[in-house]
Amino acid sequence: MAASGPPAVFPHGWDSQRRRNHRPPARSRPHVLRAIKLLLLLGGLGSIAMIMLWDTGRPPGVEGVPGTSSSAPRHVMSGARLVGTDIEGHRYRVTAAQVFEDSGDADVVRLDDLRARFFSGTREVSLTAGEGRYETSARRMVLSGGVRLDTEGGTVLETRSSAYFPDRGLVEGAEPVRMAGPWGTVRAGGFRFDTLSGTLTFTGRPQLQLNSGGDS
Repeated sequence: MAASGPPAVFPHGWDSQRRRNHRPPARSRPHVLRAIKLLLLLGGLGSIAMIMLWDTGRPPGVEGVPGTSSSAPRHVMSGARLVGTDIEGHRYRVTAAQVFEDSGDADVVRLDDLRARFFSGTREVSLTAGEGRYETSARRMVLSGGVRLDTEGGTVLETRSSAYFPDRGLVEGAEPVRMAGPWGTVRAGGFRFDTLSGTLTFTGRPQLQLNSGGDS
């Protein structure tokens, strides 16, 4: 019997010019994907209306990053993209080098080499991660493998993992984070970036060092 052809549209809203049904060999599965060197620039504070420093705790509502499923993926798509608008009508665009539909969980799509672009106010923000998973019911992307944010102006935010909610315009994480720019450096135990209000909140004993020499 001849194998069935690829679906007309990849599940969960992703699309690509290249589609195929394929079960990749073990060496290509997400948990052994190649290490990715990420160089991001988080941009200037012009896209961040307010920075809040909290002494302890996690950002409101932040959760731990769930583990990656060990089941083999199906429906591999290369050059995938997901586009939409947040609750205030600002457009976002997410691309991935490859997307795998998880055969063990129909609600999960795995992502390799993710890149997202969205807006905070009038300024564009970019987000990259080595890998991740898109949880369709929660409309949440759980990112890992090194996460970096870049907005205009030369400021960089780096952390090991985070969660991105494209519809809500929210990026947050509960692992150590470092943000640096021409003005100075912030180190903290976590962060929450609300792109709709332009508010960046740091948690977990944040430390601020200004390039002029002032520390707090």
